Amino acid sequence: MARFAVYDTVKAQLQHTDGTPLKSTELAVATLLSGITGGVVGNPAEILNVRMQNDQALPPSMRRNYRNAIHGLYLMVRTEGIRSLCIGLGPSLVRATLATASQFVSYDVLKARMLRRGYEDSVL
Repeated sequence: MARFAVYDTVKAQLQHTDGTPLKSTELAVATLLSGITGGVVGNPAEILNVRMQNDQALPPSMRRNYRNAIHGLYLMVRTEGIRSLCIGLGPSLVRATLATASQFVSYDVLKARMLRRGYEDSVL
């Protein structure tokens, strides 16, 4: 949800006063910022997800035995420090930014083409 909010906010800030559509470079800025936000916000959950899925493959003495996500995040910070939430942040930011760019820009470009061909801008 964070990346959607940032993308829409940045696009609104970059909107031209004369109503002309945003350039691809402007859309790239919006997707870059929203991808970074999504990566930063989602990284702790991704680390926790991997750890919880991998726990059963570890020997019993090395298992973390998180009861749930909240317990896992709590133990990560308590035992490893706040920096444990940033493990693998670089690759996560690259992935999140590329995924956001491909999804959001594709959506905006296709939507603009459909609107030019007479389709309505509607949720239904």
